Amino acid sequence: MMYLQSKFFKTTLGFCLISLLTFNLIAQEDEKQQPVNLVPNSSFENVVGKMKGLGSIESAEGWMSPTGVRADIFVPSKKLLAINVPENDMGKEDAKDGENYAGLVAYSFGDKSPRSYIMTKLA
Repeated sequence: MMYLQSKFFKTTLGFCLISLLTFNLIAQEDEKQQPVNLVPNSSFENVVGKMKGLGSIESAEGWMSPTGVRADIFVPSKKLLAINVPENDMGKEDAKDGENYAGLVAYSFGDKSPRSYIMTKLA
């Protein structure tokens, strides 16, 4: 009981309350700002040139595969059914944002297929 009445306890409690209130105000201020997307062409909508089939990630502006195994880009296509959206050679999937999406091999049981990666320079 004596501890609750000490000057140290009251000072520490006051400091903690002020710190929490200040942090809360700063956090609320940050929530009002719109987030900045650092990934250019994040929905793979900007496509340069003609699509040739699977392994055409370089057609998406700003994107590339850093290894020899090229990642795929899937776009609405009536001629190339292998890369069509939503149904293609890999299955059926709708794009989360826009119409296009990228595909890569992250895992292959028994390493039957080599992994592919994608990369871009952040803005």
